[in-house]
Amino acid sequence: MNAASSKPHKLLVKQVKQEQAKQKTVQPKLSRAIAKTKEKAKPQPATGKIKYAVQYASLSPQLTEQNRVWLNNILQQHRGELSLKYKNNGRLVLISECSTAACDINPEILQTLNRNDAFKTRYIEGENYIDYPLERVLNEQS
Repeated sequence: MNAASSKPHKLLVKQVKQEQAKQKTVQPKLSRAIAKTKEKAKPQPATGKIKYAVQYASLSPQLTEQNRVWLNNILQQHRGELSLKYKNNGRLVLISECSTAACDINPEILQTLNRNDAFKTRYIEGENYIDYPLERVLNEQS
């Protein structure tokens, strides 16, 4: 009885040891895979130049003819100050680019836009905001 009961025990011990051996060979592979995944998930350094701006307005890209005329007039009135950009959230934005983070919000632009707020922001050139030619807006059909 003692010999019979020890045989299944030895088989069980052998199976447990085999499982542990498998775990040891699988575990390093998993650890390396997890480490690689974490490495890929780390924020990568920005490849574009960081720029500063004041965002005055955000618009839907589906503009009516009246909105196109308004936008053209605003950009003509503040030529050299305001730029039209396409933001990575799918909206058009009117921004004024700055050379440093110490941007000033221009009250004249706020008055022209009939707005009372704007905000300072920084972005990576070509990633967050992309140049959007006014001609493209003016030539699009409603």
